[in-house]
Amino acid sequence: MGLDVRDLTVRFGATTAVDHVDLAVPSGSVVAVLGPSGCGKSTLLRAVAGLEDPATGTVAFDGQDLAGVPTHRRGFALMFQDGQLFPQLSVGRNVAYPLRLRRTPRAATAARVAELLELVGLSGFADRLPTTLSGGERQRVALARALAAAPRLLLLDEPLSALDAGLRQRLAEDLRRILVESGTTSLMVTHDHEEAFAVADDLAVMRAGRIVQSGPIAEVWRAPADPETALFLGYARVVPEEGGKKIYEITDEGRKYLAEHSTTVNDIFERIAKFVGGFTDAPMMELNQSFQRLARATYKTATSHISDKEKIQKIREIIQRAAEEIEATVK
Repeated sequence: MGLDVRDLTVRFGATTAVDHVDLAVPSGSVVAVLGPSGCGKSTLLRAVAGLEDPATGTVAFDGQDLAGVPTHRRGFALMFQDGQLFPQLSVGRNVAYPLRLRRTPRAATAARVAELLELVGLSGFADRLPTTLSGGERQRVALARALAAAPRLLLLDEPLSALDAGLRQRLAEDLRRILVESGTTSLMVTHDHEEAFAVADDLAVMRAGRIVQSGPIAEVWRAPADPETALFLGYARVVPEEGGKKIYEITDEGRKYLAEHSTTVNDIFERIAKFVGGFTDAPMMELNQSFQRLARATYKTATSHISDKEKIQKIREIIQRAAEEIEATVK
């Protein structure tokens, strides 16, 4: 069943930080709450963890209302952007810390630590101190520690935002793999589009304390709820239509190109083409960055359930061809 948040409101005096939010995280899935700084996403995460008291609404897990259940009895784990490792403890002892609190037998603890360090790509690091590790390695240790006690729900608060861009992208892909392999139900909050697209199955867009749109990443991209959401997601421009309706424009060249490919690939490129189509006056750098963001997201969505390597390679080649043709058209 997973996490079920209904009509959740959190207030600080006269300020409403979370405003009547509904959110579901099915068992085994990864959901990202994406929003700008100050939109209330971290407060939402803290309320789910039991660190903030809601003014209204409920937080339930597997059908159990968690009202009155303290944080340490919810079976959740919380991972912050800075990891918050114990600097005086070795990597192995950091990872083992939740197990020691549960008085897990020593042999079982050692086996679990070894298993987790292998999962996060840090086999052989057990005796190292956190101060000798890179930023990415420290976040991997923090993730291993968060997973140590096999939490029912993993809560990730901007887990990669403290890292540089290149490392953030690589670690996001690893984070996705680790969460899928471990089968951990996860709720992540972030302001970074690429981080959300790389890690999550579903996306919830948050603005001014409210969830304005949610669903599978491809669906959110295909049909933004409103112009403000579209612009936040990275659309370069929203084109007005008669009657005040907003549409997302696609060029004739884009339609012609799409017609040459199969329905599955059409679906991929319609998302991309209606994002960049008609924006030939956009600065080339902005267009390229925007295209690459969306291409990564749609590639991940398109290939997430495909095991045939030849099909995946064909999708990759078509995305590359589309990028080249779009650049040629713009120039």
